[in-house]
Amino acid sequence: MENYQNHPLYQPMDFEALFTQTFQIYKKHFGWLFLYSFLGIVLMSMLLFATNLKDSFTYDFVNNPEQVGGLLGKLFLFLLVLFIGYSLLYLFIHYFIIYQHIDPKKSHSSLFGEAIKKFALPYLLIILIIGIILTVSMTIGLFLLIVGMLVALLYFGTIFLPVTPILIVEKEDPITTISRCFKLGHLDFWPTLGALIVISILIMVASMILSAIAMAPFSIDLLKLLNPNTALDMMESGESLLSFITPGFVLVSSIVNAITFPIIPIFAVLVYFKLKYKEDQGQVMES
Repeated sequence: MENYQNHPLYQPMDFEALFTQTFQIYKKHFGWLFLYSFLGIVLMSMLLFATNLKDSFTYDFVNNPEQVGGLLGKLFLFLLVLFIGYSLLYLFIHYFIIYQHIDPKKSHSSLFGEAIKKFALPYLLIILIIGIILTVSMTIGLFLLIVGMLVALLYFGTIFLPVTPILIVEKEDPITTISRCFKLGHLDFWPTLGALIVISILIMVASMILSAIAMAPFSIDLLKLLNPNTALDMMESGESLLSFITPGFVLVSSIVNAITFPIIPIFAVLVYFKLKYKEDQGQVMES
């Protein structure tokens, strides 16, 4: 992005300003952000039906072990599509937030096309590399029990928070983009970590409340799975353990997830511009 310093979000922000602006932007664009998040999430959730994965959990793997291969194949395909789908949705939400503040009249279809055409492939590679880094670091942290895993998650979660805005604004290759995360992330690490923890807790609490309300009609079926005997009886009778996942369940859960999904991308964009401003000011001071 040329002249990023003219972007209205490029400014110093303290702890309070980060949260205030996050929810101002969320409120301003809620309709569109919710719509796009919902459409993406519900389409990917429906893959359970399209791949027949839900019914695969009725297989008798003890007497028919060859069916395990079929289940694993479907599960791999399902997870692969989820990885691509959620990554591209996450990319688009960031792109939408950044460019709606520059040119509000630009069509959303153009924004989506630009985001996918310019950044889809490098972004998928970046997310894959980050996923490997997180997996390795958390596995190593496992030897230090839960504390080590938690430290790895918090550290890399904070460092990689602005990775998507960095890619969009600075247009660097995947390796340079990831290395930029470490440089920017350490400029203001502890305040960023604190803000990330607070907003994550807020999102988690909101999600729990919304889910408790929205999922009430499905609570009986969900509670069945908590009883090992009931779950075993379902398997022996040929009933899928995922029988509670109906189109209605997918619709309701997609609505709940779509409400909170855009918050972290908004927060990440603000953190990036905050850190970029601080980096530029530091360079000015040095010169």
